[in-house]
Amino acid sequence: MDKVRSLMQRLHYAIHAGRSYSDRIVRNILFHRVPASDELLRARAAEAERFLT
Repeated sequence: MDKVRSLMQRLHYAIHAGRSYSDRIVRNILFHRVPASDELLRARAAEAERFLT
């Protein structure tokens, strides 16, 4: 979420707009139960290794 906030600051969005976007992203991730990016990377790495062996 720090990346989102820093992007919002660079694009000169209002602080409240950046906060609102960040909150909305978090709620969307939680609603759809999206795993964290590091979990996705580990799963993809294991999948690729199984494919290659």
